[in-house]
Amino acid sequence: MDNRQQFPNYDYSTLEVAQQQDGDHTQAPPQQQDYSQHGYAHGGYPEQAYQTDPRKYSPQPYEGHNLPQVVDQTYPEVAPKPEGPEVAPKGDYGGYGEHQHNQHPVVPPEERRIWGLKRKTFFIVLAIALLVIIGAVVGGAVGGTVGKNGEKKGDNPNPGTGGGGGGGGSSPGNTTNNSPVLGTSRITAINWTDSSNVEYNAVFWQAKTNDLMMSLWDSTNNTWSQVNITDKMTDISISVAAKPGTPLAAAARGYPWTESTLKHVAGDFGIALFYLSPANNILEIYSEDPRGASWALGDLTTSSTTAIKAAPDTQLSAWWGLCERNCSGSILLVYEDDSQTLRLANSSTWNTTPVLRNIASGASLAITACSGNRGKDGPAANAVRLYYDSSNKLSELMWSPWGPWYYGAFFSSRPSPALSSRDTKLLQAPISRPGSLPPRLR
Repeated sequence: MDNRQQFPNYDYSTLEVAQQQDGDHTQAPPQQQDYSQHGYAHGGYPEQAYQTDPRKYSPQPYEGHNLPQVVDQTYPEVAPKPEGPEVAPKGDYGGYGEHQHNQHPVVPPEERRIWGLKRKTFFIVLAIALLVIIGAVVGGAVGGTVGKNGEKKGDNPNPGTGGGGGGGGSSPGNTTNNSPVLGTSRITAINWTDSSNVEYNAVFWQAKTNDLMMSLWDSTNNTWSQVNITDKMTDISISVAAKPGTPLAAAARGYPWTESTLKHVAGDFGIALFYLSPANNILEIYSEDPRGASWALGDLTTSSTTAIKAAPDTQLSAWWGLCERNCSGSILLVYEDDSQTLRLANSSTWNTTPVLRNIASGASLAITACSGNRGKDGPAANAVRLYYDSSNKLSELMWSPWGPWYYGAFFSSRPSPALSSRDTKLLQAPISRPGSLPPRLR
């Protein structure tokens, strides 16, 4: 058959497909034709790939022609779907363009950490810590400045110890900033009873202003009141300024030791307070008001001939000699002088006598009276006992009508306590018999 004449207007392949009985498809042998005029380069068959499996490969059109291709009619043709989505052209779609299936997902790098914290969290914590440190430094600086100002005014926060006659002698412990008590204040305490059987307790101390103060309690009101003794002075012709941290000693005269019962006692009531001036002179002030409403200068303060100078770190203790018989009604005051000698001053003339030499510097002191009840072999009612600290031992000195001072008992005490005394009408204490007294003090 002459394909050119039958299809004069088309260039196409003469390769035909024959249907065999077994259903396989084979190619028909090519017919010897001259295809040179159709553009075949070698005048032979057109260059077309031999397809062994038509289900795997679809027929391809010959380049430059638009002729129908021979395909197996048993296979369904791909029909276009007009309503289907169109393929968008290539372009820049902000990262939503073509993706290769074998490309791994992009994982953002892990955020750096400092000491296990995120950078932002770390810097926030660091800023807070710096603010706290700055606040602490500023607070410490302000506190140090306030503390130095307090020290200049004599407010040393360290507690001290001290002795006081007639009621007690020790310093208070650490006080809060709002306390009126001076940090180095010593204290002393006394008590008395009036003719109406009302009991009074008085505590003397020093304020941060260095003023001398009295806190008073009575059994009628059962309350405490406070008196600024320095402000209640009626005579200011002589300075009554107290040394910061001065030792204090007080003694009281009350019922029944009044002029109505004792001829040698002037007045019905009296309080005597002893302390050191800034020059370490012993000063005396007194009050005849049971509530301390007014105070005056004592004889020891006003007498220019009887001024008593004490050691800077001396302690003080006082006892008012009041009893039924054989008592002088005088005040006995013990202190330490610059040569570390324990001395006794008597208010009758304020003359002083040595009691014991080479006493420990700043030794605690206490003086009181002791009365036994042993008849003719016992001491007189006016026997005096003096206690002091000596090399970590509490030592006793005694005085009686039979002679001067002599040693009494020794009590071990570690550490040595601050001593205090309290006026009592009767204090039982055994002593040696007159025939076996210890050696006298020299």
